[in-house]
Amino acid sequence: MSVELNTLYQKVTDYDFNIVAGRSGMKNQVNWFQLLETIQSIDFIEEHSIIFTTGQSVNCDEDLEELVVLQSQSGAAGTILILGERIKSVPKTLINYCNRTSYPLFVINNERDLSKVMRVMSYEILRSEKASIELSAALKDAISFPHKQDLYIPVFMNYGFSVEGKYCMAIVEPYSKGETIEAGKIVKMVKLTEKILMSYGTKSFIINCDNTFQILFSDYSEEKIHLIVSKILSALKKIHQAGFYVSIGANLPGIHQISLSYQYAYRVQHMIKKRDERNTVYEFDQLGIYKVILSINDRELLKNTVSNSLGKLQKYDSENNTNLYEILKIYLENDGSIKAVANILFQHRNSINYKMSKIEEILKVDISSLSVRAELYLAYRIEEVL
Repeated sequence: MSVELNTLYQKVTDYDFNIVAGRSGMKNQVNWFQLLETIQSIDFIEEHSIIFTTGQSVNCDEDLEELVVLQSQSGAAGTILILGERIKSVPKTLINYCNRTSYPLFVINNERDLSKVMRVMSYEILRSEKASIELSAALKDAISFPHKQDLYIPVFMNYGFSVEGKYCMAIVEPYSKGETIEAGKIVKMVKLTEKILMSYGTKSFIINCDNTFQILFSDYSEEKIHLIVSKILSALKKIHQAGFYVSIGANLPGIHQISLSYQYAYRVQHMIKKRDERNTVYEFDQLGIYKVILSINDRELLKNTVSNSLGKLQKYDSENNTNLYEILKIYLENDGSIKAVANILFQHRNSINYKMSKIEEILKVDISSLSVRAELYLAYRIEEVL
């Protein structure tokens, strides 16, 4: 879990440490800090690091500006200049550049404060990393062992999460075309998601499980969750153009229901992956009849419902190389319109009428009956989610 640069800055305000440019970039995420002095060391910059520079290789303002510009272009979160013998002041042109590019630039006016600032920042970053590890483990326990509350509730409470609050799980999974997505891209997507989540508060976080991103929201409204997840999807598509499967579970009261919200999101995810419906946010609570189906835990009951309603038709198609199963589905999806089925399949209405009679004969039902249509329609919808 990264630390927002502004959070680190607030922790060191007691020292002679000031921001001189790039204030609009204070929401940048920081993973660690590095001490870098030369242009030759630019390639060693780790993305989202805060860079300390004393100016050992700086001979003029142009050298300093080139060094900081390259640091900013290498994905650093910001640069801290230590004023002293080598760096007397910050060039106006460098300040203008950092303001224009929203790259935070700081100065430490007293070299004696350097070690203190480093110590405070390293403590905060390590504390954040510790929180990330503990919360990730707690979330996995909450999902897998919801009844063993002693495994996860103390951890969540330690980091300010309420036992009685509302909890919602979302799943964001990049489409991989059966290929492995490079680790660097996955890390970049996770960091970007973290940045967006932190911009909306501290009661949400992401964990990466086998390149599937699981996001927990605590005490957010359904509307805000949808907004945040949509923003995450929009941002991630710029990194991974192949697209994403995105689902949101129910927003439920009580920390013990994290697992149930996850199960709902997982079932929605299974359904949209089966349909290959990418780049749309699907919410469990907005799925109508699918919400009812997805709430049923007895998968054998659902399978039997499909088999009892449509099994004979599927068997007939398999044995006779026909498509009556598809014809009935189109018929039900078009409110029982023979004309619509004929137009969709480019067949004569008389041919469709004959096939509908054959379907009634095989299933031994009266298709004109509303209850029969409802039962068959439900069976098709169940089949979609199994």
